[in-house]
Amino acid sequence: MTFALLLVACGGGGGGGPSGPPLVAFTGEISGQLVAPNGVTPIPGATVYIESPGASARVLPRGADNGACPAPQTQSEWTCSGTTGEFSFDVTGLPPGSTLHAEKGAWTLSQPLRFTAQSTGALGAVAFKTDTAAGAARIAVVTGDYDNIEYLLAKMGLGEVEDNDGLAARAGHAHVHAPRTTQVAPRSLPLKLGTEKFDLYDGNGALPSQYPDVDALFSTVNGQVRLYEYDIIYINCGADEPTTGSWRDLLSSYVSQGGALYVTDQSSVWLEGFTDYLQPAQDWGEGVGELTARVVNTAMATWLGGVTCAGGDCITGEQIQIEGMLSGWHLAQPVPGAVTPLVRADVSAAGFPGNTDAILTLTFRHGQGQVVYSSYHVSHDAPEEGYLPQERVLEYLFFSETP
Repeated sequence: MTFALLLVACGGGGGGGPSGPPLVAFTGEISGQLVAPNGVTPIPGATVYIESPGASARVLPRGADNGACPAPQTQSEWTCSGTTGEFSFDVTGLPPGSTLHAEKGAWTLSQPLRFTAQSTGALGAVAFKTDTAAGAARIAVVTGDYDNIEYLLAKMGLGEVEDNDGLAARAGHAHVHAPRTTQVAPRSLPLKLGTEKFDLYDGNGALPSQYPDVDALFSTVNGQVRLYEYDIIYINCGADEPTTGSWRDLLSSYVSQGGALYVTDQSSVWLEGFTDYLQPAQDWGEGVGELTARVVNTAMATWLGGVTCAGGDCITGEQIQIEGMLSGWHLAQPVPGAVTPLVRADVSAAGFPGNTDAILTLTFRHGQGQVVYSSYHVSHDAPEEGYLPQERVLEYLFFSETP
């Protein structure tokens, strides 16, 4: 299902209200930056195009690399947002009533372009919204003992983060990975519960009782399994497995029909139904405070070079530093040639002797959908301000690997 967002941009796209100057046709350059709902994180590789009601209007994309994003379903001229989310068009006689559109996987937006005689074409930051009725993706998150992707989603504008006191309390709840049979006390969540713009499912007994448990994601509502209501599903490390007997088949079917599934670390068991791509993960990783990894996906490495992390650059060459690899972390075992590696590392000193080029982050297509797995995740020692490099990687994957 496709949704549309109608909003008035600040700067060049505004004006022309009931008491303002009249709207006019615009000639010149229209430029902007496509960003996440937080208004800051750049979104590369999105399809951007302009629809105009005027047959005589001329719209030409500037600096387009149309191989980096799919063509829109309309006949409009189009371009792809660049590494920093930038896009631009040269237009001639673009009339009032024209609309800027952007599409990135399950995310869409539509922004009216309104120009007066005093307008420039500089739109500034053009942000995806958090409301599904306005084009946001429909997202479900299953909580877990060790990961906290909901915190990162909140930092991206899909919720509010707890204040400094809440974050300080979180630091006292760090856990060491334990066997799946070991009970681990729930920890506090730095996401301010109730502010999330996605649906939370309790996968580790940490949420208040008003939140549904993980089995509800596989329940049937009005004749349809609930997980089909979502474009994206996140499974945090340490999430309980569902008790529904057919959950693996349902999850595989969900992805094959166009869903996006993100899984981290010890929740690798959630991917055991994807046997064409993955063998059971090895689960004896040793804890390391910091691990040097290589980003082998060129687009991701380029994007990381354009954003900042706490303390400075996120990437040096192709290397990033990963923190918080705790005892018992899982290493995926891909079927040869069946997955696309994104991040690799030498893990020979982290419990896997001789494995000097292990795949830590991977993706694969399954039917019409996409699966992403990462051996690392949000760290309990994440800074209060800024991002760790691994958080930036996960942030990038949030948009880039959504079908």
